[in-house]
Amino acid sequence: MLQCSIIIPTKDRHEIFQRTLEAAVNAGKENCEVIVINEGQEDLDIGQFDRVRVYNTGGKGVSYARNLGAKLAKYDLLIFIDNDILLNAENVRRILEVHFSFPKALVNPVWRHSDHIQNLKKTSLLGRFMLKYFHDDSFKSRYLSNNKCNWKENEVFQSQNDGFAECCFFISRKEFLKAGGFNEDFKFGKEGLEFSERLNTSGVKIFIDPQNVVIHNEIDRYVDYKLFVNRKKDDVDFYLHTEGGSEKVAPLITVFVYSILFRIRFIFEFLISRIPNYKILDPIYSKNLLILSQITFYSFLKERRKNQKTCPESDCKLQCIALFILNLVTD
Repeated sequence: MLQCSIIIPTKDRHEIFQRTLEAAVNAGKENCEVIVINEGQEDLDIGQFDRVRVYNTGGKGVSYARNLGAKLAKYDLLIFIDNDILLNAENVRRILEVHFSFPKALVNPVWRHSDHIQNLKKTSLLGRFMLKYFHDDSFKSRYLSNNKCNWKENEVFQSQNDGFAECCFFISRKEFLKAGGFNEDFKFGKEGLEFSERLNTSGVKIFIDPQNVVIHNEIDRYVDYKLFVNRKKDDVDFYLHTEGGSEKVAPLITVFVYSILFRIRFIFEFLISRIPNYKILDPIYSKNLLILSQITFYSFLKERRKNQKTCPESDCKLQCIALFILNLVTD
């Protein structure tokens, strides 16, 4: 019988994580070990689960956590899930079956939201906002937004997307390590895009299994708008990495304006928290949340610029003077 290692990075989502851990242990039964990489500051309570190994990293990022899990795994087949993915026994059975047919590939099961989250998309301000800007927000809808015709409902097929869904995928340990694992400069967010490029270079293809559906239990994302806003920090890290420097992401004057707005962000936070839950007020709620998210993005960008040790070679003196004034005025 093929055995596998289920690797779960987690950080500060205790209630959601407990459901994920219980589901993973029950789904794996005797065939799987479960490795938890704790990125949080507090120790985890794993209760009665004696087949679970826990390692604390001190918050080095999800890429580091996944790489560590791969190195510690006993078995060649690695199943990576986020701390909000619910597996069942049928999911694991299907993974073992598909891996036998595609032993050198990375394969994505597909995810969908729980019925509870689907209901929030219709009944709450934040839920309707998320539905408007992320549409159905399932694995399939995100994939089809980039590939209108490339979907096969009843068979495993090769992905035409750049990247893959990091929240749930499986791959052999040998192929994972051959590609070099995740880039640990990506603490959280967009790390799969960069990793997929190296997978392609090492000859590892990415496949999708639409018949294997897992539940994405990110319920907190639909009840706390601050989680949506704070993920803009991950966007900053990604754009700085891909664009090669903060001055290419946004002009200094744009960062300056949003840095000023950051000083009065409490106004937008107050409005968001006080808007009544009526559909007619959705546009006001959405506008305020979008403004707040942009303020957050550029405030993170300003901090990254402030922490840069050197200026770009082009217009170095001008950049340094402008950056000094920006920090002086907005600090």
